[in-house]
Amino acid sequence: MTDHQGYRELAAPYALDALAAAERTAFEEHLAECAACRADVQAFREAAAALALAAPAAAPPPGLRERVLREARRGRPLAGRRTAWPWLAAAAVVVAVAASRSGTKLASMPPERRSTAVVRADTGIFTSTSRRPVILDR
Repeated sequence: MTDHQGYRELAAPYALDALAAAERTAFEEHLAECAACRADVQAFREAAAALALAAPAAAPPPGLRERVLREARRGRPLAGRRTAWPWLAAAAVVVAVAASRSGTKLASMPPERRSTAVVRADTGIFTSTSRRPVILDR
């Protein structure tokens, strides 16, 4: 942006922090050299602050506090108590799908990659088809 009028048009949005990053950077470079635009920005900031303070404080309608407290005391049942069963059912479905997928994955694996282990309860003898060593703590 090369013309000064274009920069002056950016003073109000800059004062309200409403410029895009690229425009803000270019305008700040211009502000470093232009006293007139700095004065415009200061005037817009003062006007914005005056507008924020000029509005009268709004009083809540009579009885609002009592109505809010009455509704809060009414004690509605928690929504989580009624919706626990659907969530539990969904979790059970997820577990069942995960279990079936892991069983399918094992069944589709070639036999040489599967590993099985058997420990006989009566003798405590451990046998494995895995090539990796297995250490049992007794």
